[in-house]
Amino acid sequence: MYAGTLDGLDAYIGLVSDGERLIGYVCDGDVVSVWFEGTVDGDSIRLSSGRGDLLGEGTISDDASGEIEIQGENRAFNAPRVSGDAGLYRAVVGDASNERIVEGGWIVLPNGSQRGAITMEGGGDVTEILTAPPIYPPVQGGVDLGRFGRVRVGKVTDVDASILGG
Repeated sequence: MYAGTLDGLDAYIGLVSDGERLIGYVCDGDVVSVWFEGTVDGDSIRLSSGRGDLLGEGTISDDASGEIEIQGENRAFNAPRVSGDAGLYRAVVGDASNERIVEGGWIVLPNGSQRGAITMEGGGDVTEILTAPPIYPPVQGGVDLGRFGRVRVGKVTDVDASILGG
């Protein structure tokens, strides 16, 4: 598990890899909330959107680093390996069979700082991004997402294609 920052953007990046595949999330807690997937070949990584568009490339070992396209610009990232409460967290209300999905994503750095967002999707497109309330790992009892109610938040520890609808 890796968590770090992006150059030129007040956003964090979180990645989880099983050595062959990876999933990740970039969030600034305001307008950027992007889940992505990737492949690992040795120490090289390729990052792509859920639709298969190439977002970036980099390397992974004791840290993950490279470039990823966010808001039409390539941004350098560096994400050291993390443990404990630091990492990537997710909450979901609804599923692909529903008309609307509400998803919360958070990246927590080792110093406890975090970025989180709630996205609402309809018809496969993000329709709204809201700043998520802070979480306090380990998250017990869930988090209150306001009008969406209290939802369970889980730490992402395994590569799971269902995060991107696959």
